[in-house]
Amino acid sequence: MPIRRSSTKSLPQLPVIAPHAGTSSSATLQPANGDANGTGPTARSRMTPACIRATITLVVFGAYLLWALPWHLQHGWDGIPWIGGGGGHAAALVEEVLGGGRGRGKAVAEGILRAPKLDVPKGVQTMWGQYAPWRAAGTYVGPPEGCNVTQVNLLQRHGARYPNAEEGQRYAVAVERLASAKKFADKRLKFLEDYEYDLDADDLTAFGAAQTFESAQVFFNRYAHLADEDNVPFVRASGVSRVVDTANNWTVGTSSPASSPRLTISHSA
Repeated sequence: MPIRRSSTKSLPQLPVIAPHAGTSSSATLQPANGDANGTGPTARSRMTPACIRATITLVVFGAYLLWALPWHLQHGWDGIPWIGGGGGHAAALVEEVLGGGRGRGKAVAEGILRAPKLDVPKGVQTMWGQYAPWRAAGTYVGPPEGCNVTQVNLLQRHGARYPNAEEGQRYAVAVERLASAKKFADKRLKFLEDYEYDLDADDLTAFGAAQTFESAQVFFNRYAHLADEDNVPFVRASGVSRVVDTANNWTVGTSSPASSPRLTISHSA
């Protein structure tokens, strides 16, 4: 069933990019205590749109620094890939979903995976078949007494993604047919009257990026003692963008400048 994408796009360690505020040119500023041309001694100069945008950007960036400073003071700056240019699009996708979740850090540190919530009833999500969001099959149980984990190999699929282009076209046609109905027997379907299928295709979704980030943090909490300068985890990903973004998010989730080396990704064809 197609889902209307949320227009709201928002882990304190990820930068927030604020949209430029729009300006209107319909209102005319009148000179104060001067002639009609604004040449009087007290005429005020206008702020250009560029000045307004720059001011808003500086204010938003300053507010972000004040908000995120406590986290950076505790965890440091050197191990944050996107500051040095790494992570990029993937890091932005994580911020899109996880931004503002101050209570998440403690939960992840305790090994609790709390995937971002979708604005869709759980009962509906379980009916999506292979498109249903990942969920834990049960509670994690450690090795039995007397046994120790000495090596971990993790095979993980990319995070949630949009349908491929061909499937998206079929979904759009199906939605159009439903929307063309003259009358809906179930009032809950009336939203289809003006609904348009507008999902992207193939790429990783913000939800999928956040899933991978949190999965990596739980993994790091369990097995960080196995990694050091002589035992650096090896991460490999195919060249498909959604897989690369997933791998980037995984390395961000496992990076800790105080206790582990920086992870790099090897791309394979």
